[in-house]
Order: sequence, then C-alpha cells, then structure tokens
Amino acid sequence: MRRYFNARTIINFVSFLSLGLIAIAITCVEIFKAGKFTSALHLISECLAYLVVILTSFGFARSKRSFVWLALWFMFSALLVVMVILVN
Repeated sequence: MRRYFNARTIINFVSFLSLGLIAIAITCVEIFKAGKFTSALHLISECLAYLVVILTSFGFARSKRSFVWLALWFMFSALLVVMVILVN
C-alpha cells in the first residue's frame, strides 16, 4: 500500500479529526456539565472546523482566477479568525 500525503488527504484528515473532537466535546459537556477541559476541547474542535472551511474555500477562490475572489477570501478568513479570537 502506497502512502503519500497531498493537500486533499490532509484536509480530509483534519475534517475527520474535527468531527471526532466535536462529538467528544459535546458528549463531555453533557457528562461533565461544561468544565474547563470540555470548553477547551470544544474550542479546539471549532478552530479545526473553521480551518477546514478556510482551506477548502481557498480552492474555490483560486479556481475563479480573479483577484477579487482571492481578496474576498482573505477578508472573510481574516474576519473569521479575528472574531473567533475576540469571542473566545
């Protein structure tokens, strides 16, 4: 079996990992009633999910071959990162 990693494989793995972390975080919240560990796990899983969205949307913006789409992608990605930092 050949093992090689490309961008698509890494994005798929990160999305799988974020799915698992979200499921574990929600389960821990129900069991332990939102402690520091569960809130940290939830924040990590949210950040991974946002990372997957940012990375996959870059492929769309790049495929349009226009500076406007890339500028919008950068603006939206920066806004998302800033809002996650400010809210949490």
